[in-house]
Amino acid sequence: MMQQDFGVARFTRRDAIRVLAAGTGLGALPALTGGSDVLAGLQRTGAPGALTRRLPRGSIIRTLLRDVPPEALGTGAVLFHEHLSINLGGLGRGGRQGAPPLAPVTDNVDLIAQLVNKAGTEGVSCIVDGGHTDMGRKLDDLRTIARRTNVHIVASGGFYMQRVYPPDIATRSEDQLADDLVRQATEGRFGAFGEIGEDPNGAELTLDERKVFRAVG
Repeated sequence: MMQQDFGVARFTRRDAIRVLAAGTGLGALPALTGGSDVLAGLQRTGAPGALTRRLPRGSIIRTLLRDVPPEALGTGAVLFHEHLSINLGGLGRGGRQGAPPLAPVTDNVDLIAQLVNKAGTEGVSCIVDGGHTDMGRKLDDLRTIARRTNVHIVASGGFYMQRVYPPDIATRSEDQLADDLVRQATEGRFGAFGEIGEDPNGAELTLDERKVFRAVG
């Protein structure tokens, strides 16, 4: 989330990244200049499992189509890590040698839109797509799905893991990567930062992975 009335002079690039990385766009700019209201904004009260949201006035959720107030989600569920558009064929897993990769099911935008609409009838009010460009996410497909459904769709940015990083990751600094992330979020209307991970087969983070994690954090 963001608040439109904030002190730009005090708001840094890394502040912007922390807002988005808070998840589902549920960070808020006022928390960056006035304490940790948002990060501590989900507090349990009353009956077990009850949640009271305390968010700064003017907070928004940045969906692909428009900025909406938190109340627009109503009491529906928020799915915070889904993949409505993804193609991990470039990771080199599976399939017969020489066989063309199968088209991912998410290429069928009509089907995905139908499934999202069905989820909406079952109580889902918002879906956060956790993919980004290096995961084969098609932003235009997400926009199409968003227009065809009544479920709020939040897109995210980021870098997935070493084996699909853009080649220039190795030569760019943390600050340059952070600048790139903010620019991409602005241009693409991202409301969150998505799936950012490490090679599960590696003993420890690579130098590039460490750089990406620091840029996001």
